[in-house]
Amino acid sequence: MASIQNLASGTLAADISSSATSISVYVGSGSAATIKGVWPTPPFYITIMPQQPSNGVSNSLNSEIVKVTAIGTSGSNVTMTVTRGQRGTTAQAFTTGAIVTNGIYMDDIFDKVYPVGTIYETVALSTVAQVQEAFGGTWETWGIGRVSVCVNPSDSAFNTVEKTGGEKNHTLTTSEMPSHNHGASGYFGGDVTGKSFDWFNTTSGSSLAFAYIPNAGGGSAHNNLQPYITSYKYKRIA
Repeated sequence: MASIQNLASGTLAADISSSATSISVYVGSGSAATIKGVWPTPPFYITIMPQQPSNGVSNSLNSEIVKVTAIGTSGSNVTMTVTRGQRGTTAQAFTTGAIVTNGIYMDDIFDKVYPVGTIYETVALSTVAQVQEAFGGTWETWGIGRVSVCVNPSDSAFNTVEKTGGEKNHTLTTSEMPSHNHGASGYFGGDVTGKSFDWFNTTSGSSLAFAYIPNAGGGSAHNNLQPYITSYKYKRIA
């Protein structure tokens, strides 16, 4: 990937065919370390273009983008192991003196801003296809119907990335209900002194014949959502 801080250039030290996978680049005199040091650390991309335009075509239009996978030195030259015909260009032959330069490519910048694993949030791009058309790369919809929480290694509920949990609706269990009381209703009948269901006597001999505690609540699940606002979220996977 080309370094934004390091833009280097040179010329081909020898002719190359369209099938060549190694090139030699002259970048001027100096020590091997200095010569090699003007280029980024592989992998990065370079553009090879003719030193002189041919048939009235701009040399920049008659060029090839190449991926450099390894770099070394040989005397006053830099040797590069390359993969030809990158980024929609076609491998072709170049002669000694052809211009070789690395530069800033938009997808290099994109890779730095949105590397694989990045989450992108938007209110405008509603499909994966729209995101991929806008930025390139491979994306997938992420976190449908869920809010995100930062990983907390000390909390077992949030201690790993992309761990899911929680409920949109929740029905309380008995142990989750607050401690509370219910009112009781009773029926006072005649004198039931001495009966097995005799709860208490009054001075007139009347007793509470029966009592009941009515049920309360409907048992439905309750809403468990915090205030929220929706957007589209995507994760870059390649």
